[in-house]
Amino acid sequence: MHTDDNHTGHNHTDDINDPGTHQIAPPESATAYAPCAGAALLQRESRRLRRLLRRHGIESVLLGLSGGPDSVAAFHLLRLATEGWPEFRLGVAHVNFRLRGEESIRDERSVRRMLERYPGTEAHFTAFDTERYCRQHALSVEMGARQLRHEWFDTLRARHGYSRIATGHNADDNEETLLLNLLRGSGTRGLRGMTALTDRVLRPLLHLSRREILLILGAVSPSGDASTLYVTDSTNLTDDYRRNFLRHRIIPALESRWSGAHTAMQTTLRLMDEECRVVEYAVAKALESAGTLLDWERLREFPSPRTLIRHWIMPHGGTPAQAAEMAALVEQADGGRPQAGARWRLPEAEITATSAGLRLSPLHGKAEEAPSDVWEQLTTEDNAERARLMSRIKQCSADEAYLPCPPENYRWRHPRPGERMPIGNRATKLITHILKEHHVTAALRQHIWLLARQSDDMAVWIPGIRRAATELLDGTEPRVWHCRRKGPE
Repeated sequence: MHTDDNHTGHNHTDDINDPGTHQIAPPESATAYAPCAGAALLQRESRRLRRLLRRHGIESVLLGLSGGPDSVAAFHLLRLATEGWPEFRLGVAHVNFRLRGEESIRDERSVRRMLERYPGTEAHFTAFDTERYCRQHALSVEMGARQLRHEWFDTLRARHGYSRIATGHNADDNEETLLLNLLRGSGTRGLRGMTALTDRVLRPLLHLSRREILLILGAVSPSGDASTLYVTDSTNLTDDYRRNFLRHRIIPALESRWSGAHTAMQTTLRLMDEECRVVEYAVAKALESAGTLLDWERLREFPSPRTLIRHWIMPHGGTPAQAAEMAALVEQADGGRPQAGARWRLPEAEITATSAGLRLSPLHGKAEEAPSDVWEQLTTEDNAERARLMSRIKQCSADEAYLPCPPENYRWRHPRPGERMPIGNRATKLITHILKEHHVTAALRQHIWLLARQSDDMAVWIPGIRRAATELLDGTEPRVWHCRRKGPE
């Protein structure tokens, strides 16, 4: 399990557990490398990172800090890149997944000790009972930890106004991502790997190898020994997870046969990223005026009808398999008019093959029929104000909600089949069961609107019925948003 850039924290607490076999040698110490090379690399990279932050107007970053070499190196680069920049806010978040017993506790202590030397850093700590969460949601440990981590990071980002979430992913991680996506079956979007900067994420180490990261840590360490600055996650030294198996077995085997394997994979990642940008641009141009009708002529003219259809239906929950079936109509028509009448059901829409083209029909009415809402931001300055606000929250009706994030972090939509809502103590309940308990008939359920988080699409409020446990407030939030629904239900 690769968790180095995934741990986070906020002076609260949660966790995860892991098995471990097939021990691999731990990373070599940076003392094996020339100190002057590390110092030059550290200066170069901190200057490069500062230019990137300035160029994109990034003045606050939340870094996932596990205590491992990658995230610790990212912390020091961010710290040095923003020296003499008083407006810049650097926060770190550490997660204890409670999967590795004493080792998880050791990691958290290591992070806390390091942060004592940098008191200006905003620190967040939490812990999760990951094994229980995975059992409840029928998830692997890897996937469950990923969901918990991403949800918490996004919550912190929204609540504290961080511009980006930073991770410690490096060039070697990206090669592993390329191979994982290749083995899953992926197009250019998957084979491009990770990108260094998106609207949500900053990956300052993505172009650096693990060897270069150890050089940087060796330059930061007072003793010149990188290993004194970080802890090693024992699960990263085993072959029990797919990424680790690639890292410890497959990639070394490739290198032993093809000496330029690393360079070749980095070249592929760069080319795939460039080609993916071209594809996305071409698709966006082709779909500019498509709306709810993707006509046959447009599909025939596009070099890959399947690609165009896939991008068109993805926002509505369409799958690559459905896109292939729709594209087959164009291919089978052999230049003529495809046969009409076929239908495909998507989570949020229905696609029908008509004489004019593929017609998209929202399942629950038009998007503009979503409820109107009124939002108000509330700020508390002291404990007395917070107490009054909490009293007000406890007495609020079911047709209003007090939420921890601003309106741009949420959207209105209809419930989906099999969807669940968190109800407390890591428990969830099917939304259909919640609606039944409130005497909402099956005929009316498809017309119910709920508020969902933009970050992970989790349902957080069904007006008039209930709010998700994840959005309940504890009175420590400096800002709260009051939402009142009006208009159609």
